[in-house]
This record gives sequence, C-alpha cells and structure tokens, in this order.
Amino acid sequence: MAALLCAGCGTDSYIGARALSVQHQYDHLKCDAIVANIKARQANIKEIRGLIAKAERESAGSLIGVTVYQPQLAQTQADLRIYQETAQEKGCQVSP
Repeated sequence: MAALLCAGCGTDSYIGARALSVQHQYDHLKCDAIVANIKARQANIKEIRGLIAKAERESAGSLIGVTVYQPQLAQTQADLRIYQETAQEKGCQVSP
C-alpha cells in the first residue's frame, strides 16, 4: 500500500490518495455544504503548498515537505476532487 501511495505521488497524487478517500461519501450533503467544503479544501491546498515552499528553504525542508506536507496535500486534493465530482453530479453551482 505504501509503495502504491509513493508511486502515485510521483505522477499524480490523486491516484495514490484516492485509495484513502471514499467515492460518494459526500452524497448526503446539500449543495451549500459541498460548495463551502470545496472552498475550504482549495484554501487548504494553497496553505499546504505555501508550507511546502517555506520548508524547502530550510536545510532539511525537502524531507519535511515530502514526509509531512505531501501526504496532507495528496489527501486534500483527493477530497477536493470528490467534492467537485459530487457537486457536478448534484448539479451544484460552484463559482471559480
């Protein structure tokens, strides 16, 4: 499983993290909650990318970025995609 996740990180972090997310887990939510969660995940992704960039400026930062922040980023991206898919399936209006 770990090898699969690491292999996914190199090409598409969504593939590896998708194993950690459950499709249709957000089907019970209404559109307003889905849209709010999409915006929150987008903000989280921006924040995590900032933390990765900041960590990489330090001597051991690349290691920290890969071991700590990259898994968080992959999971957040997978969650975002599932929220987006759910919004599309439900016909929710998501502003860019």
